[in-house]
Amino acid sequence: MARWTARELPGLLARARDALPADALPPPLANVLYGFEPPGAAQFWWAAALATAVPLLVYWLAAARGPRSGWTTAAIWLQAMFLLNVFVPHLAVTLWLRRYTPGVVTALAVNLPLSLYLFRGALREGVVSRRSLALFALAAILSYGALGLALLALGRVLAGIVGG
Repeated sequence: MARWTARELPGLLARARDALPADALPPPLANVLYGFEPPGAAQFWWAAALATAVPLLVYWLAAARGPRSGWTTAAIWLQAMFLLNVFVPHLAVTLWLRRYTPGVVTALAVNLPLSLYLFRGALREGVVSRRSLALFALAAILSYGALGLALLALGRVLAGIVGG
């Protein structure tokens, strides 16, 4: 994935910048789009490791503490993030480029059905209502970009500390 990102992301960013001029965006979004640098391999590896390990810990704590705990709330929000990740960037970039992109098969074959299964079970067992599930989806949409940038920033720090 890191090699693919290094090879493909500069072109994707250029296309996005052509489609979305800086003056057409709110300043914070323009700053992100026009200031974003593709991550290096070590930075990406650390970000992906964190994006895997932290949710696993949250899911484990949710299972240990029960369906009414704050950990379960965090787990549902994280699962909403994983569901969003199926569509952005995996499916969206695959459709935009009209070719395979790393992670799209896992996203469609694992994350999509697992997310739907977990949400259906949470609804059936009364852990969440449809309204609260919609709010989790909204929270995921609003926090997705910031969390991704935070993971990349932490990945850069860890790559610098550990070497890479």
